[in-house]
Amino acid sequence: LHSRASKLPTISLEFPRSAIGKNTVASMQAGVMWGAIEMIDGLIALIQQELGEDATIIATGGLSKLLSTKSRYINHVETHLVLDGIISIYYRNQSASEGG
Repeated sequence: LHSRASKLPTISLEFPRSAIGKNTVASMQAGVMWGAIEMIDGLIALIQQELGEDATIIATGGLSKLLSTKSRYINHVETHLVLDGIISIYYRNQSASEGG
């Protein structure tokens, strides 16, 4: 938002005290952070409805710990899941190329 609208400040990605912002920064944070949580939780709810059962929800990535604190559905946090997977594949390929 800041890069396209010079009068808007840069904000930190954190949850404000209230969903109703009392100033520009808090309003922007509420929109970005609560908007992200509601989008994530809404999509999870739709997927679980289609599945007909609850699923185990694992949050990954840099903001996963922060977002998981407010989500109604996230069960686990694995911040480095993709990197752990890449390392696992690397070691499996090493073992296979060495005949193991």
